[in-house]
Amino acid sequence: MYKVSIYLLISFFLEDVGKLELHCEKNNKAHKTNDISVNRLIVRRGQSFLVTFDFHGPFRSTTDLLELTVETGPQPSEALGTRSVFGLPEGRWKRSSWKVKVHQGSVLPAGSITLDITSPADAPVGEYSLSVKTSATASVGSSLGKLLLLFNPWCQGKDNSIQNNLIIPHGEFWDN
Repeated sequence: MYKVSIYLLISFFLEDVGKLELHCEKNNKAHKTNDISVNRLIVRRGQSFLVTFDFHGPFRSTTDLLELTVETGPQPSEALGTRSVFGLPEGRWKRSSWKVKVHQGSVLPAGSITLDITSPADAPVGEYSLSVKTSATASVGSSLGKLLLLFNPWCQGKDNSIQNNLIIPHGEFWDN
């Protein structure tokens, strides 16, 4: 399993960003992980989850750039699927495996934007570090916490199957 880091690169200066809300309780309930925790973000791959940014000024989704980068492993690579760059405006990152769109309930003129973020159905399962960069020139991200990405048995996406074998308490089950 790779250690996975998510860097959120936002083209706003630090004073423009107010706070981030991960909606742990709401997301975990939607992902059927609320029995595990409601204080930690635990989501399933291939299913969207909500993240809200509150800015000190208005966010213009057609002109303001919001770039997110997902990286996993010791040497992340887009060619190997261990790195993905995506963001807003939506059309700019058509080839990205991770997707983001503005949630219907966002109040953009007031400076609050809620995003629907969706990992691919075959994304690596594991603990992700979540960081944010608040300007295009910042070289180090600010840590926002962690999220756990789990296998999703309800997802119908590509390559969402258990590979190899499962160890069960009284033996082994081999997947063909």
